Amino acid sequence: MRTDITMETKDTIYVIELKFNKSAQEALDQINNKHYADAFALRGKTVEKIGMNFMIDEDKTIVLDWVK
Repeated sequence: MRTDITMETKDTIYVIELKFNKSAQEALDQINNKHYADAFALRGKTVEKIGMNFMIDEDKTIVLDWVK
């Protein structure tokens, strides 16, 4: 498993994949296609999968898009 970020709270595990200048959906697809969340399925917690994409627009502003 090589997910970019994993965060765990009392009730939830967040599996987060990051992309730059691609798409949030592509990041989420990678979580699903590579089964990153499977390692946490038996822990008895909710597992949230989040794909995030960062890009820099023409004004040099950082833009974040995400999907779960």
